[in-house]
Amino acid sequence: MFYFPSPIKSITIFVVASFPGSILSFRGELLKAFYNKGHDVHVVAPGLNKRSGIRSELEDLGFSAHNIILNRRRISPFIDLLTIINLFFLFYRFSPKIIFSYTIKPVIYSSIASRFFRFTDFYALITGLGYTFQITQHKKLPQYIAQLLYAFSLKSAKKVFFQNPDDRDLFKAKGFLLARTPAIVVNGSGVDLDRFQVRPFPSKITFLLLGRLIKSKGISEFVDAACILESSCPTVKFQIAGDFEEGVDRISKSQIESWQRETCVEYLGNLQDVRPALAETSVYVLPSWREGTPRTVLEAMAIGRPIITTDVPGCRETVKDGYNGFLVPLSNSRLLAEAMRKFIDNPELIKIMGRRSRLIAEQKYDVRKVNSVIFREIGIG
Repeated sequence: MFYFPSPIKSITIFVVASFPGSILSFRGELLKAFYNKGHDVHVVAPGLNKRSGIRSELEDLGFSAHNIILNRRRISPFIDLLTIINLFFLFYRFSPKIIFSYTIKPVIYSSIASRFFRFTDFYALITGLGYTFQITQHKKLPQYIAQLLYAFSLKSAKKVFFQNPDDRDLFKAKGFLLARTPAIVVNGSGVDLDRFQVRPFPSKITFLLLGRLIKSKGISEFVDAACILESSCPTVKFQIAGDFEEGVDRISKSQIESWQRETCVEYLGNLQDVRPALAETSVYVLPSWREGTPRTVLEAMAIGRPIITTDVPGCRETVKDGYNGFLVPLSNSRLLAEAMRKFIDNPELIKIMGRRSRLIAEQKYDVRKVNSVIFREIGIG
């Protein structure tokens, strides 16, 4: 008698996010992998109303898209309660088997809403700690509230995914995770090595920083380092690209305009496709204060660029100091400039370390490898 394996049973998977612009760029390959395995994939985020271009893109790929009310910048009891109610009724309507949420508010509010559904498994992905865990002289009330909500919400998670071991260890030390809750470290979001292929280097040495225009990305430190170098390195280019943000951490449009007038730093705007800018880059720089795993660094590594970044959680995992780039201390523009000068004075390092970055990307950060870990831990085909 012959036995044949049963076909994979389709299940309903909800992926909950806080920012529609990140869905396809950061989680697109994961969503496609869920869908290609035969599962019913639903994407939930604010800004996915019927006129949304991102909603149309998601639906064209075969996903269901749902718009919710969510204020990702501020704690507002009334709005946040509406978010939870919104999620509750979506979960009630579609009875998902799996809820997979990332970033702070989707994790917290999906957890609360999912507690009413006995046969739903909730998984959290901690993509970075940001302002919630910034060290300040006096902790502010929103930070305390956010940390308390994290501690409450993660107790209902079947598993929690982290993008670096420092974040995992911090959550364990603070008691945010139950002893029985598995904590899995994955290598960031991964990077599509077919989409981000090795590109030739530009003729002029160019340093680039990509990211949201907030202080914690180390943008001021990058500008200061450029100012240290500009008089002795007049042919070197220093560039910034990214979108403006709201909140206490933001860098204003007037500040960017001032830097453009008074320094050698060039602002490229908010880029829909970062690949052309990365291709015109010699060395990628991210002096961030803390990350989950910085996606832009992975993309720069994939196209074969050396990296300068800070020796802080999330960033330090991407660089072997002196091998594929350099690690510098947090908030130290002078040492950042010294690391940049090493490439200016020894331009042969750019190609050598760039090749090594691509090798690390292939070995460690291939999005297919990262997704395979998530599939295995969630236990789906």
